[in-house]
Amino acid sequence: MQLIANRPEAPSAIRSDLGAIFVSMELSRSSWLITSLSPGGGEKISKHSVRAGDICALLTRFSALKQKALARTGKLFPIVVIQEAGLDGFFRHFDNRRQVASYAGLAPTPWQSGSIDREQGVSKSGNPRLRATLIELAWLWVRHQPKSALTLWFEGRVKRNDGRHKKSTIVALARKLLVALWKYVTAGVVIEGAVMKTPR
Repeated sequence: MQLIANRPEAPSAIRSDLGAIFVSMELSRSSWLITSLSPGGGEKISKHSVRAGDICALLTRFSALKQKALARTGKLFPIVVIQEAGLDGFFRHFDNRRQVASYAGLAPTPWQSGSIDREQGVSKSGNPRLRATLIELAWLWVRHQPKSALTLWFEGRVKRNDGRHKKSTIVALARKLLVALWKYVTAGVVIEGAVMKTPR
């Protein structure tokens, strides 16, 4: 993980009496830029970059932000992402997991015929770049988080299908992973079985 900068901002521009850790994420193919403002840090905005797809480094950074805020204030704070996971910098608020999945083009498409009501694949009407990134991220998750509940779910589903339908199953995993990460950054819910590096 590479530290980019810690720079003071004008006191009139930023509130320092924060009730949460505010994080802005900007994703690109080569790196992810994480900008944060934390309680107890004055008006300093911190910027870090991690290698694109390095979910372990991303979760480690979130953990480090929480630990630093705890050391400064003696309190635990939730993490709030104030910009969307995308390159356009447009703010977007999500009320539920279906909205999150729909924005990324990973929401299931309902299909109904008479009394039969089921899902048929995913809707691809969302952000195509984000969807492609999340599918790549899902493959990386399976490789680097082999004992997590999400990876065990994926491997169990593939095994039941005798190794078939891997592509559709990884898309389903990408949706589950996106929702799990959304829950982590908005409510602090840690992904079951995920291994996180100890902050230095």
